[in-house]
Amino acid sequence: MIDNIINEIQRKRFSFINLSFEFTPRKTNEAMHALATRGYNLTSPFYWIEEVPMEVEPTMANDQRSFLNR
Repeated sequence: MIDNIINEIQRKRFSFINLSFEFTPRKTNEAMHALATRGYNLTSPFYWIEEVPMEVEPTMANDQRSFLNR
């Protein structure tokens, strides 16, 4: 499955005038892991419109601090 995602990104990257990729260390990206874990356990679609899901909010705040202090 990850191969399909990578291939799609590689194919679509030429559609952008300016595009860059940046490595993000896991220690500054725990919120993404929390969201992925939450999504993996869902049995129906979940839509994130504006507010961060409540259970991810503390992790996201920690990620922001880690990112700013790197």
